[in-house]
Amino acid sequence: MSVNITDQDVEFYHDKGYLVVPGLASPEDVEELRADALRICRGEYPHPNLEPMGPELSDDDVLRNFLCIHHPHKISPVILERGVKHAGMAAVLSRIIGPDVKCMQSMLFVKPPGFQGQAWHQDEIFIPTRDRSLTGGWIALD
Repeated sequence: MSVNITDQDVEFYHDKGYLVVPGLASPEDVEELRADALRICRGEYPHPNLEPMGPELSDDDVLRNFLCIHHPHKISPVILERGVKHAGMAAVLSRIIGPDVKCMQSMLFVKPPGFQGQAWHQDEIFIPTRDRSLTGGWIALD
């Protein structure tokens, strides 16, 4: 996917602290990430802190047991390739913060409809960097 971030987009990010890029992830990316999130929550990847959940549980019942899984890219090749290494995300980040993009963490949030979300915030406030290059990249799967 080709991502075209304009100078105005970069200026908006630096002024407002965020940038929304509609269509960054393809429908195929989103569907595969959604399916893999469910596999992770069902315990289909070996991990000492994730108990496998029985097939008798519906997908919604499984997902209701989770809010956040930290570092899912460490157990899921799908999260690693289609999330952390997403070429479009890397292109956007390279354009707004510079070419030295690295992943410090990944998180999988599972928020049911109507669940209270997180207020907009800039991670730079909590974890300051010399060059103000810390940013979070999200791919919403809703």
